[in-house]
This record gives sequence, C-alpha cells and structure tokens, in this order.
Amino acid sequence: MFSYRLFAWKKSKIERQKQLNELQLKAIRSKALPHFTGNSFANIDFYIEKGDTENASRYLAILSRLHNITLADSDKPSRSIEEEIDYVKLYLQMEKLRFEHKLEYLIEVDPSIDQEQQVPNMVLHTYAENALKHGLKHKDGNGLIVIKVINQHGGVLLSVTDNGIGREAAARMKSFGTQQGLAILGKQIELYNQQNKEKMVQEVVDMLDEEGRVVGTRFAIFIPSNFKY
Repeated sequence: MFSYRLFAWKKSKIERQKQLNELQLKAIRSKALPHFTGNSFANIDFYIEKGDTENASRYLAILSRLHNITLADSDKPSRSIEEEIDYVKLYLQMEKLRFEHKLEYLIEVDPSIDQEQQVPNMVLHTYAENALKHGLKHKDGNGLIVIKVINQHGGVLLSVTDNGIGREAAARMKSFGTQQGLAILGKQIELYNQQNKEKMVQEVVDMLDEEGRVVGTRFAIFIPSNFKY
C-alpha cells in the first residue's frame, strides 16, 4: 500500500511539473511574437524615413507572409526542419532588402537529414536575427550568414555562422542589447530539457582566425533525435 501511494505521489508530482512547464512555455512563447513584430516594424520605419516606398512595399509583402506563419505557429513548441528552413529563408530574403543587397546567405542541409524531425519553433530565425542585429549591423563591407543542418550521431546539429564583428565588439558598441530572442529561446530549451533524458545543447562562440582576431560568431544547437516537446 505504501509503495503504491509513493508511486502515485511521484506520478502526480511529475504531472504537476509538466503542467507548470507548459504554462511557463506558453508565457515565454507569448513574448516572442511582439518581440519579432516590434523589430520588423522598426525596419519598415527605416524605409519610410528614406522615402523608399518600393522597398517598403516589398518588405511589407514578405513581412505579411512571415507574420501569418508566426501567428499560425505561435502555440506550437516545435516545427519540422523543413518548415524552419523555409521560414528563416523568407526572413533572410526580407532582411537582404534592408541591407541593400550587402548581405548574402548560404543554407546547407545534409541530404541524409530527416527533414520532418522537429526543432524548437523559430530557433534558426533567432540565431539569424542575432547575427544580423548584433554581428553584421555595424560591419564594414558585405555580410555573410551560413546556416548548416548536419546529421550527427544521436541527433541533428543546427548552426548559424556570421562574418560579423563578434560579441565583444558589439557589446562595446552597446549593440548586443538584451538579446531578448536568445533569452526566450534559452528559457524554452531549459524547460524542454527537464522533460527529456537526452538534452538539447546550445552554444554561442566567437570565431577566431589564426592570429586570434574575431572573424564572426557561431550559434549552434544539438537536438537529440527523439526529443519530446
């Protein structure tokens, strides 16, 4: 009898924790949409101030598509790799307009990848947004973003690498800000990991050349194959 009660109590505790995590995740995800929308409308102001109505119209058209997808997926903790790639590709097309074609991007997907595997909603977008906002915004010359999806033992590795100024230089210019998008993603990962034996692992590192000079920043996350959201 005692062992049964102990089992029931532990099960109830696990269920309560899961419900609490789900409520926290909903609250966290609710912050992502206004964060994304606020940044986008700030970019539209950029065109209006320049009197560039043609590109403002193009930007708005892409933004409308992104906004519809964002709203439709706002309650989803995850989406497929294929959907996430399509989303970040659309986002980078929009940002390429703002950078006046001084931005190039490359997306490489391992052909052995199961593109139906689920990844955190907006994970690649979050990394790409940070690369643009903090790494490339103040860079002299053209910017480059390289996105890779690589099959690794036991899971998949997603990475976003830029050739920007690096985190330390961005911090000196007060460009790294609150990094709200990364903070939201970090909280989501923390809660997801509580529900899984195999954990997601995230890292953000500045890339150095042979002489120790910063040549960009790399955002990466490893996601186990059978990760549950």
